[in-house]
Amino acid sequence: AYLAQMHALVADRHGYLPPLPLPGGKEPPAGYEPMTPQPTWVQAFQLMWNKLLDDVVACGGYTPDEASAFRHLFDVYRPHFDRPIPPSLLHMDVWSQNILTDDQGVATGLVDLDRALWGDPEIEYAVLDYCGISEPGFWRGYGRVRDTSFSAQIRARFYTLYEVQKYIPIRIWRRNDPEAALDYKRQCFALARPLIPVSYTHLTLPTKRI
Repeated sequence: AYLAQMHALVADRHGYLPPLPLPGGKEPPAGYEPMTPQPTWVQAFQLMWNKLLDDVVACGGYTPDEASAFRHLFDVYRPHFDRPIPPSLLHMDVWSQNILTDDQGVATGLVDLDRALWGDPEIEYAVLDYCGISEPGFWRGYGRVRDTSFSAQIRARFYTLYEVQKYIPIRIWRRNDPEAALDYKRQCFALARPLIPVSYTHLTLPTKRI
């Protein structure tokens, strides 16, 4: 129900929120370039998709050719994302540690909105799926019916890919754990494989260590 209230808030542009001021008036890290808000969700998500792939390449998680294959794969399915949708406020990190409850276990609020953005609620659903939150009880509280059309299933696959790919640079840059990053990479290739046209031979499962 709290998430439904968030999703009911809409803006006039899609994309990530501008960063909050850093404590003590500190400047953002060198090279930090927040994305420019976009007039449509398809434009915003394509920019998010490509920027994330840039990071995965920069950390050594993908080769440039592998990232290029993922970019082209999105181009193939881009029409499924090109639909009018208002930019809803999305939390993007709802899991057990970010849900506040009282002593009786009743939810009282959501915290940790550092990944919040304005966009398609369906990308939030993919995070909920991945974190094990989208159980029947959640949907009763949310009060909306989920789209299960073919196009929605295509979008869900890409949104899940986006969620999983985030952990490749996180594991390499933040955790110094390339083995875990390789596991996430394998997950991404497994998720992408059903989307690949028969003639599309650029995307192969990696077999060597990062």
